[in-house]
Amino acid sequence: MFRRKYLRYKEAEWIYSIQHKKLLELADNAGALYRIDGYVLIKVEIFEAYLERFHQPPKMTKTGGAVIRGGEQ
Repeated sequence: MFRRKYLRYKEAEWIYSIQHKKLLELADNAGALYRIDGYVLIKVEIFEAYLERFHQPPKMTKTGGAVIRGGEQ
């Protein structure tokens, strides 16, 4: 499967469901922004590694099972 190394910010907005301003802020903080002749590119590998820093593991219930949406176990 072909996976792109870089995304234009419009594509990244759609893929990650993040609004323009926040996406550029996150990509800049990650060091994943490339600006070339008026184009803004985001390096996917760097950006996704940065996003993983915000990952929250599932919360555990009193019985030790993971909480699933809707309260089901």
